[in-house]
Amino acid sequence: FFFLAMSKLPRQTSIVSVTAYEDGLVLKALVTVPSEESISAHPGGPVVLLAPATAVPCRFYLPFLCFLAEQGIPSITFDWRGTHSNLRGSMADSRASLSDWGMKDLPGMIDFITAKYPKRKLVHIGHSVGGHVMPLPHNAHKISHAITVGAQNAFYPLTPFRSRHQIFWNVAVPAASSIFGYFPGSKMKIVGDLPSTVMQSWREWANKPFYVASMSPLTLERYRDFKAPVLAISVDDDEYATRLGVQLLHREISSKVQFWHIDHNDLPRKLPLRHVGFFFPHHGKVLWPQTLPFLFSGELPAIETLQPHAPSETDLLCRL
Repeated sequence: FFFLAMSKLPRQTSIVSVTAYEDGLVLKALVTVPSEESISAHPGGPVVLLAPATAVPCRFYLPFLCFLAEQGIPSITFDWRGTHSNLRGSMADSRASLSDWGMKDLPGMIDFITAKYPKRKLVHIGHSVGGHVMPLPHNAHKISHAITVGAQNAFYPLTPFRSRHQIFWNVAVPAASSIFGYFPGSKMKIVGDLPSTVMQSWREWANKPFYVASMSPLTLERYRDFKAPVLAISVDDDEYATRLGVQLLHREISSKVQFWHIDHNDLPRKLPLRHVGFFFPHHGKVLWPQTLPFLFSGELPAIETLQPHAPSETDLLCRL
């Protein structure tokens, strides 16, 4: 993902410092601000908090966030602690966990951006793990509405290539982390480099049938308390998230959810989407504008208005 991320920041994007909740760790984040002309042309817009996927650098999302800025929507995104711009020292020395990401990093970002834009509704956009941890902050009630992309119950029997994922979690992750002191995803060409403690916590989640919600009474309570409406996006060729896995994750929250499942064969040129393709600019020409009515209004769209969409075989719990 490094070669896909912008090497130079757009002129409307700046680096800010954000204090994480509870432990006070200072994190770097990127704020993208619309021009006055864009704000005037699109009044009443929200502010977006984009929480990245595991090991994906936040700069990867800047084309999408610049598109939102053209519609008058400011945003913030960031790298999780222990990764990319928020790695302090050696990755082998990092003790970050997924719980830290959801209960410390994310609430710090929520407090920062709502203080900066107190009159705008907050929209959370969670990509993969950014959707998994969305309900976990103590201040998640500040989220007005949300979009998730490829955010699934990652209990490994629900994932594509189940046997391969079982070997990944039970053999590759422990062995590689033991040898290198961190998970060398770039060497193995899977996920990306991550602290071993992140992988340990992710492995614990992936071995639970109800994933994050079943980790503790607190995580279950936070999931049950989350009520913001969600547009949940899944794609047919995702190498990590199945349609069923996405539906099961969102069953654990108390929100109204509109599922939007996209078959990449229905898109122009039929180019792959996979786990990150929704944020590619060439797909964005078709897909990104369709998120705008929901971003501005918070009213879930009828599935017929989202194109293309793959019809469900039943109203809930489509097959793998």
